[in-house]
Amino acid sequence: MPQKTIVKLSLCVISAFALLSCTRTNHAKAPIATQAAPVSIADDEIRDVVNRVARHQLHPLKDGEYPPVQGANALQSAQAAAKPDGIAWGYPWGVALYGLTRSTDATGDKEVESFVLNHNQICSRYYSWLTELHATVGDSPELTEILDKAKIRGLLRLGNLDSCDAMGAQML
Repeated sequence: MPQKTIVKLSLCVISAFALLSCTRTNHAKAPIATQAAPVSIADDEIRDVVNRVARHQLHPLKDGEYPPVQGANALQSAQAAAKPDGIAWGYPWGVALYGLTRSTDATGDKEVESFVLNHNQICSRYYSWLTELHATVGDSPELTEILDKAKIRGLLRLGNLDSCDAMGAQML
């Protein structure tokens, strides 16, 4: 998913939460002369908006294949294995996933909760397999190429705080 799209979607989730929080805030009243008729938004309407924004983030996830990493053919097996699809690891997506998780507090939507859990489980399996592959075969140009193409390369190479923050946001 392109970075700009993730940022836009993250902002949508955050905006929905801001709207949700407005219902719990006491608003200052305007002077009587300029005061318009009060506008009321029901909790159910707010929940509906939050749920629609959250569900807009859902997309198909496909787990990868994780063949055994022992033996002389470990790299060839890894290169031929199907990679997971629909996953990502980065700060904006981590914020979006955290927002999705928190949206279920208001909506109770189990499908959204299941999506986040499934996403993170796929990332976890892929991470475990790639680290086991690295431990088995060591550094090589072929392995570097596999790791560079991994959709979780930010998790594999925690070289900046954004990747660490994404990990924290996704694991909360």
